Amino acid sequence: MCPSPAAASLRRVPHVRQSFSWDCGFACTEMALRALGVPARECHVSQLRKRVPSSSIWTVDLAFILREFGLRFRFLTATLGVDPSYSAEAFYRPTLERDAERVNTLFGRAGAADIAIEQRSISPSELRVLCGGAHTCGGNLIIGLERALVPAEDLDAARRSHGTDEDLLIIPWDQPCLVTPPPPPGEAAEEAAGERVAE
Repeated sequence: MCPSPAAASLRRVPHVRQSFSWDCGFACTEMALRALGVPARECHVSQLRKRVPSSSIWTVDLAFILREFGLRFRFLTATLGVDPSYSAEAFYRPTLERDAERVNTLFGRAGAADIAIEQRSISPSELRVLCGGAHTCGGNLIIGLERALVPAEDLDAARRSHGTDEDLLIIPWDQPCLVTPPPPPGEAAEEAAGERVAE
């Protein structure tokens, strides 16, 4: 995470540990939302999990969550939808068939949800420009999943490895969260029933 010097003095990014092997995206999303001012109780990983009906989380799931919170962002990916070759990967094999319909539907609904998806790869030099150079970020929120210093070429190889789709969610740092999102599916009905009982 590397905010611009001015933004760095105003915002702190909390560290959120993932709980399972599959929820790193939720942990990063919580860190980004909290850094942008969303109260922890509204974006805790446990709350975010309620918004996705699977333990197989795809970047498009995270994009829809960010949109629900009113954030502006860019979504870059090398692959629109599910790459069928992932069925050969041990990580994806157990859930890919079940996930494919859900994930491809989300990609299809993205435009209507005001989520622009750019199908493209980004070069290491473009990534450096997004970050404003070697030592500062150009006002974008970047969350790395390791505390150790990683050589740039190793980081680039990891983000381009098969199975990642080279997905990037680029979140401008200079924005507040605009809305409090609706409750996760299922909770809205419970709240409405509670209001009727209270009347």
